[in-house]
Amino acid sequence: MVLERLSRSVDIERDDHFATVLCGLADPTARTMVLASAGHLPPLILSGGAARFAAVKSGPPVGVGRKVPLAEAEVAMAAGDVLIAYTDRLVERRGKMLDVGMKRLQIAAERGSSSLDDMLGGIVSELSEGTPADDIALIGLKWLT
Repeated sequence: MVLERLSRSVDIERDDHFATVLCGLADPTARTMVLASAGHLPPLILSGGAARFAAVKSGPPVGVGRKVPLAEAEVAMAAGDVLIAYTDRLVERRGKMLDVGMKRLQIAAERGSSSLDDMLGGIVSELSEGTPADDIALIGLKWLT
């Protein structure tokens, strides 16, 4: 697996850093995504106007030295469904529970938009609260057919 190989190349003891990573492999024909997480927050799935977080079991971040096999989760996607992956800064705030930020992301995504670009832009505008102290990134994948 890609994340296990990556984890062997980074070591917090040696390199003084680690990383959270979400890895996904899309099969457009089968309308599925295979996801694996190394300490990363779960992606959000928007289906039929309702948003839910993918049930992806997270392993340790890349580089922390614990060699734990990472679990994969397969997620079925229907036509029109959107998968949104994001960095932690989008939902985390100092002094606030993480659940609050994740709920805000769900609500913002459920407001929807006419296009994926507009939806992602609206989410960033609503959740970034001005100039972020850290980078914010998100990506959306929409199944068209």
